[in-house]
Amino acid sequence: MTGVLHGKTIIVTGASQGIGEAAARLFAKQGAQLLLANRNAEKGEALAKTLADAGAKVRFQPADVSKEDDVRAMIDEAVRAFGRIDGAFNNAGVNSVGKKLHELTEEEFRRAIDVDLVGLFLCMKHQIAEMLKTGGGSIVISGSVASVVGLETSADYNAAKHGVLGLMRSAVADYAKDHIRVNTLLIGPVLTPMFAEKRPGFAEDQKLIDSLSPMGRFADPTEIGEAAMWFLSDAASFSNGATLAVDAGYTAL
Repeated sequence: MTGVLHGKTIIVTGASQGIGEAAARLFAKQGAQLLLANRNAEKGEALAKTLADAGAKVRFQPADVSKEDDVRAMIDEAVRAFGRIDGAFNNAGVNSVGKKLHELTEEEFRRAIDVDLVGLFLCMKHQIAEMLKTGGGSIVISGSVASVVGLETSADYNAAKHGVLGLMRSAVADYAKDHIRVNTLLIGPVLTPMFAEKRPGFAEDQKLIDSLSPMGRFADPTEIGEAAMWFLSDAASFSNGATLAVDAGYTAL
């Protein structure tokens, strides 16, 4: 396979559905060697088999990114299979439980922090350590419009996603001279199972869609994958510490 990611080893977390699955399919078509990781082993293995049957070089590793041993195993498997790590799309995450701040339990708040923020830290920590051995790489983070604005009934998610930008900026300060680039997508409403779980029936609710998207529609997951792919490619070689809004203009208004 040839393409803009030809020969690059890319890790995709949260790869079993939605944005992660769409990105993995896109990256495979563009020639990437893929290490797919997520908690749902059945779905992850099925996707890996589908991509391998189509000619991609791909491995699957079950992983809960909030557990450091799982993250180490993910990195080890990528290096064992492909020899190095050139990029990562850190996409794994959980959504808000949909309560106002005073209604959240400590457990609910920690769940978002543990997966969306601590999980990202653990992935970046071990990805960067490996990239330092091989001369650099590119990391793309699934942020959110909630990284830069406050959303109702989302204090857990807002706090985690605001922290994402702090991690990105710290990594840029620490590793830019080591040729490691870190960029974040500010993702708006997307047609994913995770969003459907939070807002049942949303696809038929045009009033809701219009309130979240100035373009009057939600994104297809592949549109987010395209943005991630650009940051992972050599075309984005001078982009570092950037936040790219892929949100139909939501944060511009």
